[in-house]
Amino acid sequence: MTQRLPVIALVGLPNVGKSTLFNFLTKTRDALVYDEPGVTRDRQLALMEHHEYKAWLIDTAGVVDKHESLATQSMAQTQLAIEESDIVWLMMDAKNNLTSLESSIIDQLRRSQKPTVLVINKVDGQNEEAVVLDYYDIAMGEPQPISATHKRGVLSLLKHTFERLDSINLSVVDLMQDFELKGPKVAVIGRPNVGKSTLINRLLEKDRLMVSDLAGTTRDSIFLPIMYKEQDYTFIDTAGVRKRAKVRDTLEKFTIMKTLEAIEVADVVVVLVDATEGINDQDLHLIGRTLRIGRPLVLALNKYDILSSEARIQLEADKDRKLGFVSHFVPMQALSGKKGEGLAKLFHAIDEAYIASTTVLTTSMVNRVLAQAVEDHPPPMINGRRIKLRYAHVGGKRPPIVMIHGNQTKKVPISYVKYLEKYFRNSFKLVSMPIKIGFKSSENPFDKGRK
Repeated sequence: MTQRLPVIALVGLPNVGKSTLFNFLTKTRDALVYDEPGVTRDRQLALMEHHEYKAWLIDTAGVVDKHESLATQSMAQTQLAIEESDIVWLMMDAKNNLTSLESSIIDQLRRSQKPTVLVINKVDGQNEEAVVLDYYDIAMGEPQPISATHKRGVLSLLKHTFERLDSINLSVVDLMQDFELKGPKVAVIGRPNVGKSTLINRLLEKDRLMVSDLAGTTRDSIFLPIMYKEQDYTFIDTAGVRKRAKVRDTLEKFTIMKTLEAIEVADVVVVLVDATEGINDQDLHLIGRTLRIGRPLVLALNKYDILSSEARIQLEADKDRKLGFVSHFVPMQALSGKKGEGLAKLFHAIDEAYIASTTVLTTSMVNRVLAQAVEDHPPPMINGRRIKLRYAHVGGKRPPIVMIHGNQTKKVPISYVKYLEKYFRNSFKLVSMPIKIGFKSSENPFDKGRK
């Protein structure tokens, strides 16, 4: 069988430096780093390529006391990471003494018989030999002193780890075949607690993401491979975004920045709305933000299955009243992430949006459509002179921009601009896509010399 890449799980207490090391080795900012315990919750995965060493890294939530909120799910996520890995890096803080929680992690790893490397972080300014001596009593092999912040000792850690991996059989392709990220990237965004993680867990058919009634459970943006009807997708689960006025915590601001970054890298954005709460101003803000960035948009109405007949009528009225500015080109899909209802229609909308986003427009194409649009409905007369739209060219993509040259273009009424947007969108089947029309006036040669 084909040899695969090894998998390394980062495990330890909160705030010992796991995410700092993860980001350095994977050359990403996927894991949130913040000077507060418990920032990482769901396990995060990325490819590491450092010098001659290559492996999958899994960053995990810090192990916390069982009485803390979400502790059970955090531990379950960490346990899954251990099971998925070939070797574990158990990271400890050199500046702190061994705790009872760390002792329980050590016992858990011994019971699992998973190969483990003891990583002693934050040795900055300390006698490394003296620090390491204190950890030999744990009897988990030779401790590896590092400084994740200052990148000290990392290469030695990798060399030691891969020497251990040489004796491990990696030929069996089990869970790791699902780790490769392929297909269009689909970011799922929305307000806190609308069901984003529940939906993605349903698509994965397993509890990959933590789910809780507690708003703000998801903090990182998690990239996840999903296959639906033999088609690959990469879904991005994101942190919920509240109104700016309600965001006072610095950590929450960081999580919102990660969500906005996810919109930037996505090929398609799904705005998930809690149908039981209706469409509110924050939903409209997220829709507007996505369109301004220029990403194709799909609107999904989650929890639709538990709405009463009266509530469904009210929701339809809300859609007509609040979403008139996008309803003519943004598909809206009713679904239940918990039950898995409406998923086929959701994926159909995602596929159409992705095809639209990858459509390449050429100058000849936009000129042909412009000529047809003007013939079907000529521009209006202004002060007895008709506006003339002579030719067009492509000014950009994602979103597509069509630049139109002509006379009196500054006087084109907004109603005619909307007509052209709709005409271009329908002609090129730009479903879910915003499209921008720009104008440039041709210079009148008889105006030369005039004031």
